Amino acid sequence: MRSYWKYARLSLMLVGFVQWAHSQTNQVLALNGTSAYVSVPSSPALQPSNAITVEAWVYPVQGASAIPYFINNGDGQNVSSQRTYELTWTWPAGVLEFDVFLNQSTWARVLAPAPANQWVHVAATYDSVAGLLQLYTNGVLAASTTLDASGTISLAGQTLRQTTQPLLFGVCLAAFQIEDANTWASGYMDEVRIWNTNRSSIQIAESRFCHLTGTESNLVACWNFDGTNAVDLTGHGNNGTLISGAAVVPIVGPDAVHAGVCGAPYFDTASLSFSKTTGFQQTIRGPTGLTIEIQASTNLLNWIPLFTLPDFSGELEFDDPEAVNFMHRFYRIVPQ
Repeated sequence: MRSYWKYARLSLMLVGFVQWAHSQTNQVLALNGTSAYVSVPSSPALQPSNAITVEAWVYPVQGASAIPYFINNGDGQNVSSQRTYELTWTWPAGVLEFDVFLNQSTWARVLAPAPANQWVHVAATYDSVAGLLQLYTNGVLAASTTLDASGTISLAGQTLRQTTQPLLFGVCLAAFQIEDANTWASGYMDEVRIWNTNRSSIQIAESRFCHLTGTESNLVACWNFDGTNAVDLTGHGNNGTLISGAAVVPIVGPDAVHAGVCGAPYFDTASLSFSKTTGFQQTIRGPTGLTIEIQASTNLLNWIPLFTLPDFSGELEFDDPEAVNFMHRFYRIVPQ
């Protein structure tokens, strides 16, 4: 039986999920930190001007590079050069940074913590109409901004800068510092996806564990590395080339990339709340039309149904005032 659970102890909330095995051995892109990268030819589809979502699973490893680039669509020169978007990881701080470059000279950035030697799901969205740049990690909003990097210029109405640069995974090959040792990424990547829309928090959380088919709406490119190369799963022809030691290898250990349930309802950790007087409050999100039951437990063995929703609308706020009476209180969602 599929289920999601949540743990509450006074003001502490922890989220978890039941892992499900998948019969297919997952393949991932391996980057050696010194020479390996993937190059995808430039395409207007990879840099939609009005709205975009750049999504990937990354497993950063500390290497020789000071600021390794996991995703780079640009020449890396300056704020006004041919740059569109970049995903970097700085260590030893363990911080992911996503940058977008807009119009002629505007750029913006969002940051989120990401420790070394762990898989993290990253999704960055930009909407030019709202002028909103957001960064999600593991399905949860980690940072957002409506202003440029200086904090003075609104992003509203500013479109993604168009360039003729290739899309690279694993390095920034700047025109003035070809194969600079400061930009090589070390670690692994999987399920790299480009969408021509700013995906919602619900869409991001629902699909991050999914094996996509490549035919999903607004998906313009997807590389899941499940073959022996970097073929674009969508069939749109954005195929990458493995260069200088880049390799597709079986994932080591449990497949964290597909460990959760694709499309299952989930607890929205952005809305966690606990009070000694009113108990536990939480928002549930997920696909519409499902029948789900919310259950509670004090020992993870005996589960008590709290309520059943026969036709889930996609979002629900609920509270449990009884939580104040227990030292430990667990919650889970059980699709019926």
